[in-house]
Amino acid sequence: MPLVDYVKCLDCIEHLYEIDKNNIYALIIECCVYQFHLGGIDEKLFRKLNNINDDNKKTMSIIKYIMSWYYRDNDEKNMISLLEESISLYDRYVSSYEKLGKVCIKQGNIIEGKKLIRKALNNIELIYDKDSIVDFTDFNEYIAENVIGIHLSSFNKERIEKIYNNC
Repeated sequence: MPLVDYVKCLDCIEHLYEIDKNNIYALIIECCVYQFHLGGIDEKLFRKLNNINDDNKKTMSIIKYIMSWYYRDNDEKNMISLLEESISLYDRYVSSYEKLGKVCIKQGNIIEGKKLIRKALNNIELIYDKDSIVDFTDFNEYIAENVIGIHLSSFNKERIEKIYNNC
């Protein structure tokens, strides 16, 4: 029996859109469902993200980071551009630095990659140990761990440290 019902989750998101067709938070969760559980975001979601214009730089940083998911590894130039834009909008998140650092390392720019990975590690605000109880129904907590990376399990922090130490 699955712990998560993606169909029901997407149905709930559709109901949110009926109330507010421009609900940014519903779009963020919808993108997470597709990215983490249903094979990635598609062109339709990418266009919806690209049409967002919000004055909140933190929110726009998240949007640009999520847009980078669309490119995966098949268009590094556009992915890098979106990650750099995400960082320029708000430079205190972890995930954009980590992803950009990994791309730099993959391209052979080890020094720049390590610098970006170090910034990612420095931006971590909270590390859960194995006994931590986390409320994953809390939107902000879900985003903090799964999208922007400022709250991480000790395992995920160690995973980022290994990237830094092994290049």
